[in-house]
Amino acid sequence: MFKKLLIPVLCVASLFAASEAFATDKAIKAVSGEAECYGYFGASQDSSVVFRNFDPTHSISITKIRVYRNNGSLMASYSPSGYPAGFQEPMKPFAANTLNTRDILTDTSLGRLTFRINFKTTDGIAAITPWIASALNTYSSDTKQNLDAQATFDCVYTILK
Repeated sequence: MFKKLLIPVLCVASLFAASEAFATDKAIKAVSGEAECYGYFGASQDSSVVFRNFDPTHSISITKIRVYRNNGSLMASYSPSGYPAGFQEPMKPFAANTLNTRDILTDTSLGRLTFRINFKTTDGIAAITPWIASALNTYSSDTKQNLDAQATFDCVYTILK
């Protein structure tokens, strides 16, 4: 009787241990990559792109940010030297950055935009890919003082190496 109970218990315990070991290493890792995000810039709306490095040991550099109009044409391209003041480059482990369209754009008639973001680890070793999301901010007036609503969109990784 004891042997009959012991074997299923050991099997369940082994499966549980294997699934726990797998869960600790589920994160997508890459040395470099590219992500695309939704954005918007208008009189009473703007977007914030949020970057977060969840890797505990590797720094990540946002090497290029390109902004495309809704017709697909390239509107602007930024490298680290052109990022707004306060943008931490590179992002150390657990660091975060935010880039708002009102800090880099001036034409409020642009409407819908696409951000293409390139990143890489600073040491060339695969790290947890950065979390990148876009937030659409809607204000009650053109002065953008009172935030009325916010919607968040996860970005899509289009290239991982």
